[in-house]
Amino acid sequence: ISTIMGDTVNYHFSTPGWHSVMLYVENARASAETPICYTEKKINIRTLSRPEPAISVDPASRELCLNQECTISDITPGSTWRMWAIPRENGIVDTTYNQQSIVRAFDYDPVHIYLTARNGQYYLNPADRRETIWCEASTTDTIHVFTAPELHVSPDTIVCNGKQTHVTISTDVEGCTYTWYRHLNQAGENPLQTGNILRQTPYADVSTYYVKVTSPQGCEAWDSVTVRVVRPELSITPADGRICFGEIAHLRGSKADHYSWEANPYDATLVGQEDYQEIHVSPTTTTVYTMTGHGSDGCDADPLKTTVTVLPYPVPAVSVTPGFVDSENPVVKFSDVSPNSTASLWDFGNGQTSSQRTVEHTFTDLNQDSAQIRLRTSNALGCSRDTVFSIPIQLFSVWFPTAFTPNLEYNNVFRLFTANQLEYFRLFIYDRRGALVYFTEDQNFEWNGTSRGRDLPQGAYVYTCTYRRPGTSDVVKRNGTITLIR
Repeated sequence: ISTIMGDTVNYHFSTPGWHSVMLYVENARASAETPICYTEKKINIRTLSRPEPAISVDPASRELCLNQECTISDITPGSTWRMWAIPRENGIVDTTYNQQSIVRAFDYDPVHIYLTARNGQYYLNPADRRETIWCEASTTDTIHVFTAPELHVSPDTIVCNGKQTHVTISTDVEGCTYTWYRHLNQAGENPLQTGNILRQTPYADVSTYYVKVTSPQGCEAWDSVTVRVVRPELSITPADGRICFGEIAHLRGSKADHYSWEANPYDATLVGQEDYQEIHVSPTTTTVYTMTGHGSDGCDADPLKTTVTVLPYPVPAVSVTPGFVDSENPVVKFSDVSPNSTASLWDFGNGQTSSQRTVEHTFTDLNQDSAQIRLRTSNALGCSRDTVFSIPIQLFSVWFPTAFTPNLEYNNVFRLFTANQLEYFRLFIYDRRGALVYFTEDQNFEWNGTSRGRDLPQGAYVYTCTYRRPGTSDVVKRNGTITLIR
């Protein structure tokens, strides 16, 4: 119990709650003998404890990304009223009253948060609520706001066919992670790769890749890079790449920035055209040409190859069987045996032609010394050479008389008549009984009707003659009867 004298008293209550105060008021005494008069009154006073303000922030790290929303809550025990004050960078203060939680996003750093909390109200006169008291306290908290990484991506790039990209990305924030995707922020997509260098073989002629960069505070930024593929094409005229010796082939590159050419084996006609987009060559032999297309950034696409096949001209050559026109059998077989030839056109000079490689022709005009034949022989591309040649016409005949008389001045021997030299000649003469009376291998024979030195009797005799005509392989056999007249 404390007694304090005075008209005005200041007293500190150490515990909250209701407290009773007794007020004694005495009158003034005129003398010591004057009795003390006093009045007392009991006053009930309620004391309130000050709140202990507390702030919670979600996320608890108090680290936000730029414009990321966070929840700020008053968790002061017993708090029934509060005031939030958040100063901006421009000096303006955002003030919010009596909301336990507020949701905010910020674009500046640092963010200072002030909370004034009250632990309730007490009315001095319960019947008259005009006069109130409360206890309040303030606290502060700080949130840090981080900007997303600022990306620096190499420009949209060019990659040559068959090569990988090499795109580098960097940021102004250390410790970032990099993840590459085929699509932009597609849920559930597996990343292509990680790291700040993109190494990929493009999936299309124009390929776009997206990169997500995450700072150590979890702030994300996206960017993309477009990769254009240099995919050269090579065309050739003629389309099958075949030319005749001495002709020109035209090769053209496309869909690249510039080109380079090589030839195997060496082709002198390529010299001076190695860096052209279109080249014109005339190789002397079948040659493989290699074209490499280059991008504007100097990349080299996979080389493309094409072959120019050189077909030599035919060398006219003819096989003729027999080597002459036989007047008795004027059929001659002609064959085109020209090297490098695949097609023939024969002209026999009488209006008759043939496109067969081997042809048999019957000559009808035999009233001349020779026949002239023209051959146009061509290779697979139609490149041709002409030749003209002649074969002799031989009036071939062998005639045997049917009778002879040895005792006359004329027709007194049996012999054959021909203007040609015969090969493998053999003559057999038989009497009526089939006995051999004469044999010779000399086509210039003369039989006078004798056998072994004596005269044979008059009558009919049978002969058999075989021979071969020069230039032929067939043996001719002739049979007949000769009458001996005496």
